[in-house]
Amino acid sequence: MDLNKYSLSHSSLSIPTQDANKLLDAADSNAALLYLWLLDGRAFDGFGKAAGLSKAQVIASAEKLKELGLLAEKETPLPAPDNEMPEFTAEEISERASSDLKFSAVLAEAERLLGHVLSGADMRILFGIYSHLGLPADVLFELMNYCVEEHKKKFGPGRTPSVKRFEKEAYHWASREILTLSLADEYLRMQKKMSDTAEKLKISFGIKSRDLTATERKYIESWLQMGFGREAIEIAYDRTVTNLGSLKWPYMNKILLSWDKKGLHSPKEINEGDSVSKPAVKTQDKKSSSRDDYEQIKKALNKVKK
Repeated sequence: MDLNKYSLSHSSLSIPTQDANKLLDAADSNAALLYLWLLDGRAFDGFGKAAGLSKAQVIASAEKLKELGLLAEKETPLPAPDNEMPEFTAEEISERASSDLKFSAVLAEAERLLGHVLSGADMRILFGIYSHLGLPADVLFELMNYCVEEHKKKFGPGRTPSVKRFEKEAYHWASREILTLSLADEYLRMQKKMSDTAEKLKISFGIKSRDLTATERKYIESWLQMGFGREAIEIAYDRTVTNLGSLKWPYMNKILLSWDKKGLHSPKEINEGDSVSKPAVKTQDKKSSSRDDYEQIKKALNKVKK
């Protein structure tokens, strides 16, 4: 097959020469594919499924692009709803608050948590979450309290989030179909478990003077979702530091991805299925041992001759 006679069927997608050289030198096919995906204006969220990559592999690809200076981190936008949020009038919201005790309770709880009277814009957002996204009142109670507690952990006591933060989290819950109290409780338990594990791992990694970055948390969450426990992740950390001298998140991620591919998740499975090879005996030591053996044999022969 003569490959020289082939060329790309279209050439409308332009890549800066500097970027192309960086991608070629890196020789990372997943990172190059992600670059083309984003350059074409496609949504980041759809890349993993389209490329057949796990969440951890997508994160590793994004990290490689960041390392090459081809991807800048930005604030995560609100998840897009299936359709535009309707424009609710003040009369609609006031009437619903008067006739629907559950929605009225949502407004009262929001004011209690935030410590101020809700504005018209705030009430429109909450009504949209309740009416348009379909989150029941008891689920909304859980969501708002969760957002307030997370905000306090991040920014300290006395600080409260905006209603826009409730909206962002509500879109996330709606996309995951967390629409009952039991599902909300299960989700919050998993979030707490992941958060607690992440904090313990932060200590194990020697990170003391700062919080984990968003990217670092995504790495840990992806490892936990793959089925690794804290002890298994600590083994990967130990091997990373042993081999490189310091913590390198992409390298550690590759170790855990390789274990996941082999079906090794518990410390026992890892130690039995992917044990560290023993250091090879140095050639110089072998030569030294051979010389010693030769001298002993020579002495023995001399005794026999005498």
